[in-house]
Amino acid sequence: MNKVFDLNNRIKIKVFIPEGETKKEVFIIAHGFGSSKEGRSTEIIAKKLNDNNFIAVSFDFPGHGEAIESIEKLTVDNCISYINEVCQYVKKEFENHEISIFATSFGAYVTINKLIKDEINEFRNIVLRCPAIDMKNILVNVLIKGNLDTFQKEGKIQAGFEKQQQLSYSFYEDLCKNDVLKLYNKKEKILILQGTEDAVAPIKDTYEFVQKDSENIKLISLEGVKHKMTNEEVEMVMDIVMKEIK
Repeated sequence: MNKVFDLNNRIKIKVFIPEGETKKEVFIIAHGFGSSKEGRSTEIIAKKLNDNNFIAVSFDFPGHGEAIESIEKLTVDNCISYINEVCQYVKKEFENHEISIFATSFGAYVTINKLIKDEINEFRNIVLRCPAIDMKNILVNVLIKGNLDTFQKEGKIQAGFEKQQQLSYSFYEDLCKNDVLKLYNKKEKILILQGTEDAVAPIKDTYEFVQKDSENIKLISLEGVKHKMTNEEVEMVMDIVMKEIK
């Protein structure tokens, strides 16, 4: 059973509930830049979680999917507040359930920033797929294709993959302030899955991130896999995740 609704008149969310008895654990799914709560990968991830009796909850970041708030609200702190509000919904709606998160690319970047800023980690499982560790450089090198001078001079620029959106320069400044490679100092169990041929979020950045806490951060590298995974590759990732978290 799936249902879509407005949470607190601010966040569009989608709840995926499996048939029959469920595990006492809910996965929040945080999508990547340019995707949404109903993106292709999100649907595959949610179905696999449901098939394994987990409840899943996805949502739209500002300026994405059916988001109520515009792209101007796409800041790290506001995105973290989205995850926090979804967590509060889960705690109220699914009482006595533990909360985990499955975050992709930009969503993974936001999740790491949430871990940095929070005093206590509220997630049982933290799973990151192709994390955008160095998001500021991904913005410059991939999303705006090196036009940083123009971006700074004009204050706005079109950015994205297939779908272009207008970003303000303050977004880049916000990413610079929230540099996870400089700021991360936690000791949390994190599972990362990423392709070796990821040309959007280079796996070398993930290697550097793992070295910050190699005892607790586990990276599973996927040989030959790119940032935009095929349906079959997302299925493979989920099969690995299900084995790792059991």
